[in-house]
Amino acid sequence: MNGKKVMETAKAIGKAHWQPIACVVVGAAGLAASVVVSGGMNAALVKRVQEVVSADVTALDQSRVEYDLPSPSGDGNIAEETLVANKVINEFFRGVRATQQASVADVAQLAIGFNKGDKAPLIEGLFPEPTLLEREIAPRNFARRLGREAHAELLAGAKAGMPVPSDLLRDLLVGVREAEERARATIGPDGTRVLGDEARREIDQVLAARLVDQIRRRAADLSFYAQTGAFAPAYVYTEGTTITLDEAWKQQQVLWVQRDVVRAIERANQVSRGLGVSAGIVKRIDRIGVVPVETAAVAAPGGEAGAGGDPAAGGGGAAGIGTVVGQDPAASVSGRLGGGASNYFDMFGVTVTGVFDAAQLPGFFEALSKTNFVTVLGVKAEPLDPLADLREGFYYGEAPVVRVTLELEALLLREWMKPWMPAGVRARLGVVDEPPAETPPVDQPEQF
Repeated sequence: MNGKKVMETAKAIGKAHWQPIACVVVGAAGLAASVVVSGGMNAALVKRVQEVVSADVTALDQSRVEYDLPSPSGDGNIAEETLVANKVINEFFRGVRATQQASVADVAQLAIGFNKGDKAPLIEGLFPEPTLLEREIAPRNFARRLGREAHAELLAGAKAGMPVPSDLLRDLLVGVREAEERARATIGPDGTRVLGDEARREIDQVLAARLVDQIRRRAADLSFYAQTGAFAPAYVYTEGTTITLDEAWKQQQVLWVQRDVVRAIERANQVSRGLGVSAGIVKRIDRIGVVPVETAAVAAPGGEAGAGGDPAAGGGGAAGIGTVVGQDPAASVSGRLGGGASNYFDMFGVTVTGVFDAAQLPGFFEALSKTNFVTVLGVKAEPLDPLADLREGFYYGEAPVVRVTLELEALLLREWMKPWMPAGVRARLGVVDEPPAETPPVDQPEQF
């Protein structure tokens, strides 16, 4: 919203509606003067009436109101102006503020919807609290799904997997070698099969070509290389294992963030148009580590915390106009103050390690930003010998590749998570439901 334009409009409204007000005062002065003249009153009375009228005009001029439009980001006002009190201007500013509030609410809902996406708990019936009948079985089902199925399903949905196992390749090549030797061998004088040096070289070439062909075929079937062991922290499940409600919630949030990273990889690799690993930006993922982060404001030399919102402010409810989300550049790389009871979101540190197309790496950053609220904090790139990985079955294509470690920061807004939050988590974070909006009082007639 253009604050300067709003103030110019307000001034124009004030000028347009100043004349009637002035006319009332001047008219009253003229009426009083005519009464004085027609009545033949003395000069002292005329002077007294003029003083009263002059005082009224002065009071009217001094009756000023300070108008301001707060910045939606909460960092001061986008416009400020002091104008003569005027009912029409008041109504104008009420309309502007109402429009601003509605716009902020719309943006907030868009942000909440973007952050939530199609996220849902891993199983139904566990959050925020299982029923009496499900109190024993629901935590066990969650633990089983998390430990045995969730990450495998995530990778399968993204067409991710590993190269052909080396033992299968070995068995295949043994069969190929035997067939080639039978086809190329000659019968010696003693009746035995003999392979010459040229035949052996040709067989080695056939085996190498067949090996590369099998590796490429597997790469063409995948979007990127990855296995369930890449997800950290690993949740180890044994038969009959159960899990506490608070721990299940923590694991659920970690799974949501890991899912966002995988979705970003899928988005980045859409450029491959189904051509497999060799055409994608992300070639291989070795680790997607997610850790909840809680940061607090760091005390400045003067003893006060860094700039930001009230550190005691609760975490419930969506932020509105004038709400400042805490920030302190001394507390974290991004300056965000995350976690605990002082924010509107939960914050997670994410480490992603893998092999990327060297020239197309920025495309993955763009995919992250289009997938959710993820900030890239650090990038470390190292050289890679693709031939060494090829010997292990990893084929990346012809484009130069690098091994990259990314440090990311991911956010989950609490507003959409509140219906699923366990009571213990709500209590720890100070999350409460917003009370019903009160009926606004009827506007009283304004006096000017």
